[in-house]
Amino acid sequence: MSAALKRDAWHTLAVWFSSVAAALLALATQVIVARRLDPHDYGAIVTGLAVFAITGTLGHFGLGNLLLRRHAEASATVSAWLRASLRFALLTSLLITVVVALFALVARDSFGELLLAMLPVGYSYTLSEIAIARLQLLERYRGVAATQLLPNLLRFLFGIAAVSLTNRPGLVAIALGIGSFLAAVAAYRQCRMKDANAEAESGVAITVADVLAQAWPYGLSMTIYLAYTQGGVVILQAVDSGAAAANFALALNILAAAYLLPFAVFQRVQAKRVNDWAAREPHKLLVYLKRAVVASGLTGVAVCVLLMFVASPAIELLFGAKYALAIPVLQVAALAIPFRFLATASGGTLNSHGDTRLRVFIQAFVLVVFAVLACQIGARASSLGVAKLLVVCEMAICCAYMATAWIRTRQRMLV
Repeated sequence: MSAALKRDAWHTLAVWFSSVAAALLALATQVIVARRLDPHDYGAIVTGLAVFAITGTLGHFGLGNLLLRRHAEASATVSAWLRASLRFALLTSLLITVVVALFALVARDSFGELLLAMLPVGYSYTLSEIAIARLQLLERYRGVAATQLLPNLLRFLFGIAAVSLTNRPGLVAIALGIGSFLAAVAAYRQCRMKDANAEAESGVAITVADVLAQAWPYGLSMTIYLAYTQGGVVILQAVDSGAAAANFALALNILAAAYLLPFAVFQRVQAKRVNDWAAREPHKLLVYLKRAVVASGLTGVAVCVLLMFVASPAIELLFGAKYALAIPVLQVAALAIPFRFLATASGGTLNSHGDTRLRVFIQAFVLVVFAVLACQIGARASSLGVAKLLVVCEMAICCAYMATAWIRTRQRMLV
């Protein structure tokens, strides 16, 4: 094995193990909170986390993907883009904070109070993603591993401290907010560190408007995807009950842990290389696409089968008998795993401005269909029906991504 392959293998392992550790910590936090709170209160907490997962993604607006593409096309200006991206993220996060605060004040209920307490969760998502993108550009993958682990670690520690003292959801929400605030501060400090070549780029002026003009397809793509995946929790909370939202959220949390495997490989370690190949060596991108599809498909099927077998004992052991209704939800939702693995592998090659706009159209169409049908199915068939709908939508996204990735990669080779 060559030195380059060994280095890539170690980077992949470091990022993947960090992703797995982050997922296990997030799952452990969910387990502890779920066992301490009743299903209704737990459903409110996970709905709040889902809301801030969406708004946090809207805050960073896919800027990590934009920075990777700008580096592949014109690396000399990337630091200027990073500074402007950070300003953009802070402005959008502030706007989201105002909107959420106004909603909480108008609603005047316990859920609104939980949202106010967990406001820093959105900031931790936003700033961590930009810090990770900076570390990817510098190829500091140990830093990537540490940065993606820290928010979940802090929420886990503060969550444990809260539930050991009280079973009041408001105080638990405050503890999760404090942990997220500390993670956001650490990520911001990472974003503000100066690069060795910063002085050479001091004359490059990039404005927030420039960032918005270039980043909107990436931001909408990531926000729509999260709204589509986490939207089921919010919809069930609205049309059914907190318990139904909790059952669906349990299944999603376990699926999210499985999804980290392709995410770590195709979106963290390989992202910079894929952008470079798309810009300069499309024939290498085609070889990569073929291998990635085969590897992700086989791995996805294996993980799906394993999860379907362990769903029942895992949920009963971790969450307790009161969440037994989540078992069939997880077993059905697990059928989406191979499709998501394939979509992540093939979609990872669709990173140009035009490609991402096409991804936005695909995701927006699926989101609208999912939201309309989930409102109707959730009211009648509850979380199990929404899980079945999720599988169908994942299959549709997978087919669209694979076809688009193949066509676009062949077109790049003809240019």
